[in-house]
Amino acid sequence: MKRIVLAHSAADIPAVARALRDAGAEVIFVAPDQVVSTALQEDADAVAVDTNVGAVVAGLAERDAEDIPVLTYDQVIEWVAGRYQ
Repeated sequence: MKRIVLAHSAADIPAVARALRDAGAEVIFVAPDQVVSTALQEDADAVAVDTNVGAVVAGLAERDAEDIPVLTYDQVIEWVAGRYQ
């Protein structure tokens, strides 16, 4: 099961979370400013955000966690389903 940290700053979060769960992922909801620290604490397989992708990537890089993919909502659904590289 993939563990996804999902920033909950958009109205479409319930639909995204449901799609991820339907695809077999565990979803951890966090505020956008907690994405990086939660991804590290929870040993996340990926992070899903709707904005500020660059800032999250930079935050993970600062903590030597470049191996955690940072994806948009559309991308993470495809990634969990194995259709996005």
